[in-house]
Amino acid sequence: MKKIVTVAICAMLLSVSSAAVAASGPYVGFSAGLFMPSDSDVSDDFGDLGEVSFDNGGVVSGAVGYATPSGLRFDAEASYRKADTDTVRVFGLGNADIDGEVNATSLMGNIYFDIPTGGPVRPYIMGGLGVSNVEIELEGEEEDDTVMAAQAGTGVIFEVSQNVTLDLGYRYFVTEDVSLGDDVEASFDGHNLTAGIRFMF
Repeated sequence: MKKIVTVAICAMLLSVSSAAVAASGPYVGFSAGLFMPSDSDVSDDFGDLGEVSFDNGGVVSGAVGYATPSGLRFDAEASYRKADTDTVRVFGLGNADIDGEVNATSLMGNIYFDIPTGGPVRPYIMGGLGVSNVEIELEGEEEDDTVMAAQAGTGVIFEVSQNVTLDLGYRYFVTEDVSLGDDVEASFDGHNLTAGIRFMF
């Protein structure tokens, strides 16, 4: 019995060890999903002017990174988010439907920690910093600004093979206030639900 237990333990250790080695190295990843922007607060030097609400939109991203045997991952990510405007509320004047959209092209540096479970399914947490060019169009008038951005999230990865991993994730994305000209600024942030795939080398 002791020999059987010893062999079983050795087999488990070898399995975990090989999985850790297989999960480490450079990778590329791609994801797409739902972008749910928060209402954008618009203000100037004298205070709040109103807010813009948006319909749900979409997000796509691609990343190049490196995974370590410890579960830490680092990557550089390019992403694009877009959503249409819904209504504009001007304080003191009420709500109005308005044609327009917001989009953000971002470059982020991210760090992840894949929580070890001993199996092919592992939860993770992540955070990132970078820059984003946010463009807001309202009734044909466009303004854009490049600002600092940050994100944080969590998710679950599924190892379908030694080189292919599926990812279901959530991220909260936020930028500095976006300048709209004439000392007017707008907030920009939102929630993201994504599905992705990662290829190891």
